[in-house]
Amino acid sequence: MKDQELINMSKKEQIWMVVFAVLPFSLLWPMSEYFTEPGGVRALISGALGVIGGMLGFGMYSIFKTKTTLIRVMALAITFAVGLSSIRALHLSSIPTLLTCNVCGYQTLTQDDLLCGECFVELTEAEMFEEGFGTMEEFIFEEQIVFFVPDSLVARIDFYSPIISEDGYEKDMGWKPIVPEDSVLKLNREYVEFMGENSIEISITKDSLDHLVIDSIKINPIPSEL
Repeated sequence: MKDQELINMSKKEQIWMVVFAVLPFSLLWPMSEYFTEPGGVRALISGALGVIGGMLGFGMYSIFKTKTTLIRVMALAITFAVGLSSIRALHLSSIPTLLTCNVCGYQTLTQDDLLCGECFVELTEAEMFEEGFGTMEEFIFEEQIVFFVPDSLVARIDFYSPIISEDGYEKDMGWKPIVPEDSVLKLNREYVEFMGENSIEISITKDSLDHLVIDSIKINPIPSEL
């Protein structure tokens, strides 16, 4: 009876030891992707981190093997929480910080890519001179008018809506447009009036559809059966 109890106790301790070893191993092993590019070096670093995690786990088990089940569970829970926090911190640090586009106000730019993914304007001196502007302020002013003038008549312009664009970019609430709202509204009225005076109406009638079908048959005649 005592031998069986010792065997059962030994199995439980083996399970505890495995849990203590596997937990830090599984937390440290994937961290290599934040330090190296995919390849053989990453595999080596993953293996090294896994070994370190396993050794830490065995060390923790030797410390807590004489403790109660509650204390062991708490130690594992704390280890898991610290590991997840570390992975999250590494993940956030690996995400490039987006810079604000001076035209539309959305955070879309990076240090290496100055082409805005929302308004598709690249605010560089080369683009400025190519577009025929003498200063960057003039360039931004004109591009803001193009971006913010609506197609339909409106009473006011909300430069900060929507906060999240359709493409998922976030508006920088500290950004300020240089084009006045009055200028945008004036051009909006002029645009709507111009389109109203120069609108093109396209009407489709049954006769026009019949002619279209006949012309299509003439161009692509139906082959006769052999």
